[in-house]
Amino acid sequence: MGSGSSHVVDVSTSDTTMGSESSVTDVDSSRPATSATPSSPCRFYARGRCKYGSRCRYSHEPREGQTRLSVNTSLYSAALTDNKDILTPKGVVGDALVRRPCHFFNEGKCYKGDKCSYVHDKAMQEESRIRKEQMKANDQEKTLTRTVCSSTCVTFGPGLCVTKVMAGFEACGVRVHDLPRNTTRNDLVARLTEVCVNNDDYQVLSLRDNRIAQLVFKDRETGLKAVEGMNNSGLKTEINTVKTSRPEMNSSSRDCEVLTVSWQEPCIGCLVNYGSEAEARLKVRDLDGTLCNGRTVQVANATDQQRTGKVLKNFVASAVTINGLPVGTTPDAIRAFSGGTSIIVLKGRKYDMTDAHRVLRGTMEGLGGLKEYATFLSGQPNGIVVVKARFESWSQAKVAYDHFETNNKPPCIDGAKLRVSLPERHWYSLCIPRQQYTAQRSVFDELVNKHGDPSIAKISVQERNNYGPDKPVWLTLRGNDTQAVGALKIQLERIIEGERLDLWDTSFASEEGAAGLLELAKAAGVHILPDKRLRILRVFGRPDAIQAARTKIHEEIQRRSSLDYVVHLKKYSVGFFVREGVSCLRESKLVDGNSITLDVTSSPPTIMIRGGDDARHLLRRLVMQSLGSGRPKGSESDERICPVCGDTAFNPFSLACDHIYCSECLMHLCSSASNVKQFPVKCLGDAGRCGREISIPTLSQFLRPTELNHLLEVSFQTYLEHHPNEYKYCNTPDCSQIYRLAASGSQPVPLQCPSCLTWICTAGHEDHPGQTCAEWTIHNDPEEQERLLSVWVDEQGAKKCPSCNAIIEKDGGCNHISCRCGAHICWKCMGLFPSGEIYTHLNNAHGGHTDFDGA
Repeated sequence: MGSGSSHVVDVSTSDTTMGSESSVTDVDSSRPATSATPSSPCRFYARGRCKYGSRCRYSHEPREGQTRLSVNTSLYSAALTDNKDILTPKGVVGDALVRRPCHFFNEGKCYKGDKCSYVHDKAMQEESRIRKEQMKANDQEKTLTRTVCSSTCVTFGPGLCVTKVMAGFEACGVRVHDLPRNTTRNDLVARLTEVCVNNDDYQVLSLRDNRIAQLVFKDRETGLKAVEGMNNSGLKTEINTVKTSRPEMNSSSRDCEVLTVSWQEPCIGCLVNYGSEAEARLKVRDLDGTLCNGRTVQVANATDQQRTGKVLKNFVASAVTINGLPVGTTPDAIRAFSGGTSIIVLKGRKYDMTDAHRVLRGTMEGLGGLKEYATFLSGQPNGIVVVKARFESWSQAKVAYDHFETNNKPPCIDGAKLRVSLPERHWYSLCIPRQQYTAQRSVFDELVNKHGDPSIAKISVQERNNYGPDKPVWLTLRGNDTQAVGALKIQLERIIEGERLDLWDTSFASEEGAAGLLELAKAAGVHILPDKRLRILRVFGRPDAIQAARTKIHEEIQRRSSLDYVVHLKKYSVGFFVREGVSCLRESKLVDGNSITLDVTSSPPTIMIRGGDDARHLLRRLVMQSLGSGRPKGSESDERICPVCGDTAFNPFSLACDHIYCSECLMHLCSSASNVKQFPVKCLGDAGRCGREISIPTLSQFLRPTELNHLLEVSFQTYLEHHPNEYKYCNTPDCSQIYRLAASGSQPVPLQCPSCLTWICTAGHEDHPGQTCAEWTIHNDPEEQERLLSVWVDEQGAKKCPSCNAIIEKDGGCNHISCRCGAHICWKCMGLFPSGEIYTHLNNAHGGHTDFDGA
C-alpha cells in the first residue's frame, strides 16, 4: 500500500459570514489607482469589512438600488445613536465602526463581551436563534428511504421508526424522464398530485440530474394507472424493475409466450442437362445461391443426390438439379437462367398458402391459449415464411411447440418440414467486471458442476475476449423449470454480491488508497470494490483468498492508523479546540493522546492526530461542531446535566427538544440502539419522559455511514418481528424477499417472488393452484387427514388390515380377505389366520364363509 507520514485535510476556505479579523483581505493603498475611479464602490464596505474608513480611496456611498451584502447599513448607522440593542466596542468611532457581526455572540457564546471587536446585535442574535429553531424543526420532519431485503422500499422517520413499507413482491417501479430542468422533489410530488396520484401509493427513490425520477408504487395495478395518468398529462413514463439493495440478474425482454413457426413456401425443382460433367460442376459453382425469378435457388450435381439402394433415372453426372424455384416459373425462364441443353421439371411442393395458414391456426386454437397469429415474413428471396403465434402463457406455447415438433410435416404444406422455436421460459443476464470474474472463476465453475442438469437450468459465460481484456463478462442463466432456475438464480446472485467487509480507512477513497487496494487484491488473488458511500469493502474470490485479503486489509488499516492525520482549521475554531476539543479527543480513547498536536502559529492553524477511521470521524465531527453546529444556546448550558451519564455535559450537544448531551454519550445512545432494538430512538431527557425522536440528520452526524446503514437494517428487522401477522419472508432458503400477508377478511392472492420466482399465497404459504386455502391447509395437516380418513372408513364400512393398516373395502362375496401384504383376514372379526385354517375358522365361528350361509 502507499507510504507517507501524514494525511492533510483543508477546511480553512474563506467564508464571507464567519471569521476573525486576521482573515479580512487588506487593500493595498500603495498600488496605483489606474483600474478604478473615485466613483468606484468599495466592495469591502458593501460587505461591512472595510477597515480604512474615510481614508479608503473607494466610494462608501451606496448606489441606487444597492444593498449591503453581509449586514444592514441601517443597523450600523443606528449604532451612532443611543440604540441600546447594539453593543459596540469601546473607543470605536466613525467609519471604523463598520464591522462584521459577531458570529459567537449570535450563537450566545462570545466570552469577550464589550472587548469584542465585532458587532453585538441582539436583533440579529434573535434572528439567528429563530433560524436555528426552524432548522431543527425541519430536521425533525426529514425522512430517509432505503431499499432493504433485496427490493423492499422502506421509509424511515425520526428516530429511524418505519413509516412506510412497499414489499418487493408487489412493488412496481416507474421511471419518469425528460422532466423540466431544475425539478425538485416537491415539484414532482405536486405534478403527481395534479394527476390524482395519492402520496401514500408511491415513494420517490431518486431524482437524478433533476430530469429523471425513479418511483416505486405499492402494486402493479396502481403503478399502471399512475403511468397512464402521467402520460396523459405530458410526462414521459415507463414501467421498470425496482432497484435492489444487492446485485440482481436482469430479466431479458424476450417474448417467452411467442412460438415461431417457419416453413418453405410453394416451390418447384428441375433437372438440367449439360454437355459434360465438367460443365455441369462449373454451373453448380456459378449458379448455387443466386436469384432466379426473385427466389434464391439451390443448385447441386445430380449424381450427388443419388440415394443408396435406389437409382434415380436421368440423374447423371452431366446434369444438375435446381430447387427452390417459384411456382409458375416457365421452362424458357429456367433455360435462360441455367444455359442448359434440356430441362425436366420435377415434382415440387404445390399447396395453397391461405389454406395452410387456416389449418395451422386452427390447430393452435384447438391446442388452447392462442391470442395472436400473424405472418412475420413472407415473399422473401429465401422462400421461407415465418409466423409468430402469441399464447396466453409459456406453458400453452410449450404444448404447441411439442405438438409441431412431433408432427413437423403436416399435409397442408405438402410435406414441407415445419421448424419451430420457443424461447426459454426464464432468461436472466448480468455483466460483471472481468477482474471480478477472474477472481471468482473457480467459484462459478463449482456451481456449474454442482448443478448437473443443463436441460432444467443452464449457466453460460460470455467472456468476449475479442472485445478487449478489460471488457466485462456476461453471465446468463436460462431454463424452463421455474423452481430450479429460481434456486440457481439466488445462489448465483449471492456469489456475484461478494463478501462484505466492514473495514475502512479514509485513504481508500483517494487515488493512492485505491492503487494500494489494487496491489493488495492482485497479491491475494481477489477483486476488491470499495464503497465510498457506506465506507465498506466488497471482496470477490475464493473463500480462502478472501480470508487472506481480510487479514492484509486489517494490517494495512492498523499501519495507516499510525500515520499522522492533519486538519486545517479556521481561526474561530481554535478557541473551541483549546477549551474542550483536545480534551474530548484524549478522553475518547480513539486517539493516541500523545499524538495530538494543535498548532496555532501556522497559517492556517492545524490540528494533528494519530488514529484509525473512528478517530478521524470524531475529529471531523468536532471541526463541524466548532463551526457552530449543534452547540448549546447560552453560556448557562454548560451547567446542564446529560441525561445519559447524569453529569455536567462535556462537549455538549443540544437536540431539537433543548436537552443537552455529552457528545460521547449521545454517540453511544445512537449506536447502542442496534443492541437494545428499541425504535424509534428517543431523547432520554426529563428522566426519560421527553420521548421526542432524535432526528435523522443528528443520527447521521453521530454515526458513520456503516453504522447508520446497520441501524436501518436492525430497525426494519425489529419492525418485522413486531408485525408477524403482516409480513413474511419468501419460502425459498437464502431468499431475502418479503411479502405482505392478506388482511383479515380479504381474499388471498398468488404472488411470484421477483428474486427466486417462487409462487406464494398471501395467506402465508406456498401457492396452491386448483385448491382453496382451506383445502390446502387440510391437505397439509397429517392429523386432519387421518381424522377425515377415519370418518370416511366408518361411513363406507371399510376396515384396516390388522397387519399393514391398509384400507380394505368389501362389496360382497366371501368373508375371506387376502390383503396385498399377504395376510389372510376374517372379515367378520378381522382376525389373522394361516391360509389353511381360515375357512375352518369361518365355518366354526361364523357359520360359513359367506353372509348367506347361515340364512
